[in-house]
Amino acid sequence: MASDQSPTAVQNLMPRPPFNTKEITLIGTWNVQTLFQTGKTAQLLQEFDTYQLDVMGISEMRWTGSGRFVSNGKVIIYSGNNTEHVRGVGIILSK
Repeated sequence: MASDQSPTAVQNLMPRPPFNTKEITLIGTWNVQTLFQTGKTAQLLQEFDTYQLDVMGISEMRWTGSGRFVSNGKVIIYSGNNTEHVRGVGIILSK
């Protein structure tokens, strides 16, 4: 630590934890194999609610491009191939 910095100044530079440590945060993951079919997103959100998750990581979404939107009160953030419906990942966050 540099001599011109107090321990308080250094401590204030440390990032805050992303979650409150006094609450339980439920996190799940799912390899959906494709969400490029009618009704698959609704099914995924239903499972998200069934398990009362706060965060869900999704693999193999197979959506093109990247983006963010809100559906049924959940934030969905995704990223995939720019031209083909292959690969792709996403995350769902409860509000």
